[in-house]
Amino acid sequence: MTIMTNPRLLEQLNYPMIAVFLDLCQTRNLSLTARRLKKSKSQVSTLLKKLEAITGLALVCRQGQTVYLNEQGLSLGKSLFALVNLTQFASQLSERHLRHGQVPVLSTMRLKIPIRFFGGGMSQALIRSVAICRRLYPDVFIACEFFDSYNYYHYHQTAWALDGAALGEMRINYCLNAREAEQTLSPWVLLSTGSRRPVAIDSLEALKHYQLLIPKMPWEIMQQMAAFLEARGIDFVYHHTDYTQLLAQELPADRVLLVNRLLLTQGLCRGHHLAPFPADLRVGFDIACSGSHPIFADFEAIFRRIVHKPAQYFPRWRAQHTLRQWQYFHQILVAGSVVGAAKQLYLSQPAVSKQLNQMEKMAGVPLLVRHGGQTLRPTPVGKIYADIAKGMAIASDDLLRQVATQRAYQRQDLNLGILPSVDKNSHLLDLVMNKISKWQRQFPELSINIIEERHQHLLSLLHNQEINLAITEANAPSLTQYPISQPEPLGLVIHPDVLPTPMPDSLSWQSVSDYALIVLRHGTGIRDLIDQQCSKLGITLNIAIESDSLNLNQRWVTSGKYATILPRSAMGSSIERGEVAFIPLSPTVERVLKISHLSARRLNAFEQSLLDSLRGG
Repeated sequence: MTIMTNPRLLEQLNYPMIAVFLDLCQTRNLSLTARRLKKSKSQVSTLLKKLEAITGLALVCRQGQTVYLNEQGLSLGKSLFALVNLTQFASQLSERHLRHGQVPVLSTMRLKIPIRFFGGGMSQALIRSVAICRRLYPDVFIACEFFDSYNYYHYHQTAWALDGAALGEMRINYCLNAREAEQTLSPWVLLSTGSRRPVAIDSLEALKHYQLLIPKMPWEIMQQMAAFLEARGIDFVYHHTDYTQLLAQELPADRVLLVNRLLLTQGLCRGHHLAPFPADLRVGFDIACSGSHPIFADFEAIFRRIVHKPAQYFPRWRAQHTLRQWQYFHQILVAGSVVGAAKQLYLSQPAVSKQLNQMEKMAGVPLLVRHGGQTLRPTPVGKIYADIAKGMAIASDDLLRQVATQRAYQRQDLNLGILPSVDKNSHLLDLVMNKISKWQRQFPELSINIIEERHQHLLSLLHNQEINLAITEANAPSLTQYPISQPEPLGLVIHPDVLPTPMPDSLSWQSVSDYALIVLRHGTGIRDLIDQQCSKLGITLNIAIESDSLNLNQRWVTSGKYATILPRSAMGSSIERGEVAFIPLSPTVERVLKISHLSARRLNAFEQSLLDSLRGG
């Protein structure tokens, strides 16, 4: 079976891995990143391989000495930065206030910026500006929301802010018709490999001697150059590869890349010759603010100053607490106790307590206090930690969703769990065949794996994230469930010769005790419904055999040896042929098929589409 997502990814993920990943975004060189992070080249390589292993994704490609992000890497960059942004804020806040027992009033500045991650100079300016403003205003969290105009992939980020004042929003966007006095206008450049050229590129006419490539980049910027060339009859080719990836490759002598300077960095340009585009065509950006706090003016000034500097490396990341500690701390608060958190995390209580103790030791102050028995409540400092931990949980959820989405792209399949069924007329088989076939016509590039297991095993597969969705038939507190079938009453399925004449229209649950039964074992949805009803009525059924073999159960019932309790559709064909009879039971107990997924995990676009298809008419 294909594993969907590593269920322990957040416990295995650590900051050294993220630091290597983010640094390689800009250096694109293992040796340079190793020097910057004060590690050996082999250590850097090992950390990168571990990150790829726990995500199950190939995140980088290698071209000679250059290491660059592929599409999967670009898709995860924003989610990884969201985690780093929160942890750096927490570290700065702790150093200034929290470890001294001070409880500052916090606020949030929301920042929206149109980049992928890594997006060249805009990315460098963003992260440097956030780091500088974090030192100037340690009580203000800068919540970065990324949006991009790449039409092939859309990043969905969950909005979140600290409990506190909302200072307002800053929005940075590309501007193609900037004022001449604008100081942040960036020209287009020509990038080529090597220095030998048959014709100097000093005029638009000279461009006709080359194959001009416009790589994948923000849509507005790409369209500016495309429209300019089309209007002048200059041939060019769109390239489906992101410009950051193409710049890692050696270009043939007759090919030239067209990229705006705003998107470039020293690391991206390494190994390429840059020449100015022979026309005054430029791109700028606008910054709009809806807040009056001084941080807005300072951030804008810093960003404008940094964005055009050729080499502005990211700051070195440092973290006071591990991702695992933040995860456990959040779960303790959700559960209200270490015991409850351990159950939710499927860990021992000592393992969770150890991480909490280490977190409090590093914090320098107590974070939780007991409140009657085993219940834990946050201290004043702990409340701030709790708020940050909630943001970490949301950012982590976004990361897991991005990993699952990219694995679906990479794998091009989804895993659906269904309940066993032997009757060709069962409602379950009708649902699966008709609705999934319709869904597959919408996504022909995706395949679907059907995993047939009984109810309890499907729950286990969902919890281990080995399947994406499951069709279940009983309620489960850890799942989000949606009905996908009409309610079906349970009834006694029995050989006609065993019944009295005339055949009754219905039977009471108490009268079922007169018949020897073969029923499904505990852990199946229908058995749970039967047991709950018997407990409610205070009766005990005459259960001769418990069996999960539906084929064997069916043969025993049709032979007249035993009766069973099922919905009508489970043995509909045998009932229609007169081999067995179906007698409704009173009071009525109904089975409803449900499409289910883990409540703690948000669905990616493909999973949501399949769920909607199964819920639809």
